[in-house]
Amino acid sequence: MTLIERLVSIGDTYGLSALSLVHAVNDEVPAPSDAITRAREAIIADRGYVSESVLDELIDDMHDTADNAND
Repeated sequence: MTLIERLVSIGDTYGLSALSLVHAVNDEVPAPSDAITRAREAIIADRGYVSESVLDELIDDMHDTADNAND
């Protein structure tokens, strides 16, 4: 399962999109603390750490995935 798929799954559990979840990890939108913790753990497991650049990269990857799905 890819990181984006894991984030989608976590988001689904809490009624959030994966994109909203990433923004919540970056303290830009509110979300349940458990959702943020699980998302951080998934990001760290995949990328090794959480930083603004990692989150920006994830957001770009999500946009690319959505663009490819719409082609």
